[in-house]
Amino acid sequence: MTGDRPRRRSKATARAVTAGLCAVLAALASVAIWGGLAAERSTVRLERSGDLVGAYLALTRAVAVQDAAEEGFAQRTRRSSRAKFAAAEADIAGALKVLERLGDPKDQALRVRIERLKRRYAADFRRYFGALDAGDAERAEAADPSSQALQVLVRAGPARRATRCGRSTPSAARRRGSSASR
Repeated sequence: MTGDRPRRRSKATARAVTAGLCAVLAALASVAIWGGLAAERSTVRLERSGDLVGAYLALTRAVAVQDAAEEGFAQRTRRSSRAKFAAAEADIAGALKVLERLGDPKDQALRVRIERLKRRYAADFRRYFGALDAGDAERAEAADPSSQALQVLVRAGPARRATRCGRSTPSAARRRGSSASR
């Protein structure tokens, strides 16, 4: 009988060790699953943020193309200027749809302001183009659109997104530098 006790203890010890190892493995598996889910959420957020920054950059490019189209139109390259302006309008519409689909409330508010200003800007361009087509320089000068307000709004988005992601744009770095020196 005394020979059975060590065997029972070794079986009990083996069961306890096995149970402990199973608990450790289950805990490790839980941590791995949690880590994988957290990484997936972070990846989705990063992709979404990248898509939004891309939309803002597309808006910036499109507004610059429209400005160039205005200059070209005034310098008598009207057909290509109209095509560039129309293509830029389509790019702006596409970028605004991305903001509508993926943007947070601040992006949505900025999108609404950009759309409102863009409609007014496009109407001014059409009046400007029409006046130049009619040879009415005075009316063209009065209708000459200024894209400065639109450019300011469009540039606000990427700067806000980049600083939220822990990155900095050159203009955001300048703002921080100037506020730090005060």
